[in-house]
Amino acid sequence: KITDPNPANILAKKSNFYLDFLFNDIDQKNNKEQSLLEDSIKTIGILTPLIVWQDISKQLHIISGFKRFSIAKKLCLKSIPCQTLKTNTPTLDIIKILLTENQKQITESFIKKTHFISFLTKLKIASQQIIELLPSLELSPHINILNQCQQIQKLPKLILQFCQNKQLNQKQCLKLTHYPTPVITYITSLQTKINLTNSIYFELIENLNDYLRCQDLDITIFQKKPQLKEILKTNKTPNELTPIFRSYIKQKKLPTITSHNKNIETIIKELKLPTNIKISWDKTLEKNELDILINLKSTTDLSKALKNLSKNEIPPRIQDILDNL
Repeated sequence: KITDPNPANILAKKSNFYLDFLFNDIDQKNNKEQSLLEDSIKTIGILTPLIVWQDISKQLHIISGFKRFSIAKKLCLKSIPCQTLKTNTPTLDIIKILLTENQKQITESFIKKTHFISFLTKLKIASQQIIELLPSLELSPHINILNQCQQIQKLPKLILQFCQNKQLNQKQCLKLTHYPTPVITYITSLQTKINLTNSIYFELIENLNDYLRCQDLDITIFQKKPQLKEILKTNKTPNELTPIFRSYIKQKKLPTITSHNKNIETIIKELKLPTNIKISWDKTLEKNELDILINLKSTTDLSKALKNLSKNEIPPRIQDILDNL
């Protein structure tokens, strides 16, 4: 039914269906579209009613029309036309309205999609129902996709905002969940000091994480290093400071790479493999994989080589090599 309640009786930011990741800046926006809508409401009023839901205590929660409501409050309108949904309206039906109304904005970035999934989870929408909605978010309808999105939403707000600002894709956002939170938080916190392009961002995180892991060093201890503090307290511009900071982190990692390569070489030597079996790896340690090359002159050579590689002591030592990568 269509009613004309007083704006004071309508919940906007406290609405159960307020998407803060989309609507928090409505009052601050002053774009052309907003100005045109305000001029229209001034002249002929609100033609399209807001869609609201009435809860058990008869409070009205906006579902659609947050911009119109914001302008109505600004213009001090005493009433607003609303289409009111009954209290017993299924939450999933309301979600479908919300998604239809805001699909373009929600799907413009991967992080906004994960925010919407988090919103659905907080509303206690069942996992299977969320999965069925994933195609509307341009995501595959699989439980592993839902789990990935929920894992990404556990990242700190600072990092989620950075992902949004940099428009990181699904693969990049998921990659961040594989690193220790203190490491990615520290690098992200430097975004005002250095130019964190997507490639530099991941480079710094990977290099710093490798260094800290190999040295068994805590990030808080690392931050107290005099040389690092000296680098960061300079008055250099981000363009000037970025190569200096990158070089510092790389120099910290290089001894670690050398150490790991020596460990791998020692393990391979201890394996005492036949000369026709060669083990190689990426000595930059950027790839977590081994190449095992078998030189064959006959099928008998293959049988012997496989027998050698399947000896009890070989697989654990291969795992030791992988652990060093």
